[in-house]
Amino acid sequence: MELIDDINRVFSNIINRYGLKSIAYDNNSAAIYNSNYLMTFDFHHAEFFISIIERTPENILVQYYNMESFFEHYITDEQRKHIVPTYKEKGKLEILLQLYEAVIQSKYYNIFLGDETWKEEYKNYRLACEPRDVSEIKIIKNMCAVMFETSAI
Repeated sequence: MELIDDINRVFSNIINRYGLKSIAYDNNSAAIYNSNYLMTFDFHHAEFFISIIERTPENILVQYYNMESFFEHYITDEQRKHIVPTYKEKGKLEILLQLYEAVIQSKYYNIFLGDETWKEEYKNYRLACEPRDVSEIKIIKNMCAVMFETSAI
């Protein structure tokens, strides 16, 4: 099964609630997005990466945030107890997706509503990477142009 199928299944509540779109840009990379944010999921060489790319109403990509350690920091013991025991049946990727989905549902659901309060928490999180300006990175511009149906550069 491709990553996009797993994303659509695990994140179906979030996708439906906020009217998000999803897209696969290869077998191991996918994204869910709306007019404010693009949340990317990449699974390469047994490593999983989740990031958020912010964009402006003018379709300018502004910032790129690495989110895996930030989200993992907020996974509760209750969420772990509920999801992790199914590891033998579901596997590592499924567990990671379910844990990230639980954190987003419980704490960061408002990201897709354009709320920006999470950015202050991100800045204060001691292991967070500095947001990167990606407004001039051609590959990201082209990927997002396809997703947001704008002209590629």
